[in-house]
Amino acid sequence: FQLASNSKAYTAYAVCKLAEEGKIDLDTPVSHYVDGFCMNYKANHSGKTEDEKTEITVRQLLNHVSGIAQSDFAKLEPQSTEDALETSMYSFVGKTLKHYPGNLFEYSNINYDLLGLLIGKVSGVSYEEYMQQQVFKPLGLENTYVETDKQLVTGYKHGFSLSGVQLYDAPEYKENVPAGYVISDIRDMEKWLSYQMNPDSLPKTEAKSMLETQNANRKNPTQEISAYYAAGWYVKETPDGTLVYHSGNNPNYSSFVIFNKELQVGVTIIANLNSSYVSYMGMQILSSYMDEIYQYPVKDTFQTLNGIMCMVIIISSILSVFAALLLAERIRRIIILKEKPVRPTGKQIKHIILVGIIVSILFYAAYKMPCMIYPDADWDFAKVWLPGTVLTGCKLLLTAIGLFYIDYIISIWFKG
Repeated sequence: FQLASNSKAYTAYAVCKLAEEGKIDLDTPVSHYVDGFCMNYKANHSGKTEDEKTEITVRQLLNHVSGIAQSDFAKLEPQSTEDALETSMYSFVGKTLKHYPGNLFEYSNINYDLLGLLIGKVSGVSYEEYMQQQVFKPLGLENTYVETDKQLVTGYKHGFSLSGVQLYDAPEYKENVPAGYVISDIRDMEKWLSYQMNPDSLPKTEAKSMLETQNANRKNPTQEISAYYAAGWYVKETPDGTLVYHSGNNPNYSSFVIFNKELQVGVTIIANLNSSYVSYMGMQILSSYMDEIYQYPVKDTFQTLNGIMCMVIIISSILSVFAALLLAERIRRIIILKEKPVRPTGKQIKHIILVGIIVSILFYAAYKMPCMIYPDADWDFAKVWLPGTVLTGCKLLLTAIGLFYIDYIISIWFKG
């Protein structure tokens, strides 16, 4: 199974291990390790806004307070080349940050992809090789990998079918491996969870590295209620002890890991479908061992969206067939009865223009629909990450609208 964003905890552990070994300093700018990497921030000088070169520290990447926008993830494209990570990360050099580093929390996959590049630069080997030799192997995680060509359980995504899901072979995002494409199974996840709850069972360097990943940044609140971000983990204080957790969602996989060290209880769920119910189930299972029940949103946005788009597909298909038949009959009459065009009245022309404007707005809204769901996303992004029904539903709806509009224009120009 792909662990999606639960991959971040492994990348964070690797970074903290390098820091514990004295090979990096978490409070040193990333540019010290990734040569030439620097971004800009719009600063105000005497009423003028200018882009200024701005440094980001390693710790700021770990804590998601680098200023890099969440929406920048939508700029990544499917890639499978060996240099995909380096090429993609360097494409952000000189780009403008959304926030000044250290000021605000904003979750962004790019933070951890950049950390993956840093691991490769500091270690002198690829991110994949370092993780295999210095993280997975020493921890005895025999079925955990970052190689994207490993055999995976068949993945699904929400789609148009009786079950509401369909088989889906997602494209490869090799540049996003450090943030979301570690592969593991439930046995290795059990070991990983045990190490997280009992880091003292590890050698000193590994134990301190593991603990550092759970060290929450309490200066910058997150979007999660009463939770802070550490390094690859959200951390929340409760009357029953400290909860450490993270969810993960890829196009056709999802995961949830949560544990309470005080109670020595942990839950990990991995699934071959992108669904927020995985997180809900994990939280409910853990809550059954605690005095207080901790609610987690039950709503699965993609499932809801898929249900809506399934209805759109059915209704639009019927309307498209009806509109096509109506248009065909009108054209047949024009040909057989040899109807001649008539000059429309001024009022009719105004109606055609008004309806045309409305149709154009609907077409434009459909074009921009992906970025209404995820900032800066386009349809290439939507085809991978959104339910398969979204694109099909939009196409059929626009087809029906277009056919009715054409029929409306013809009905005005040709009258029997």
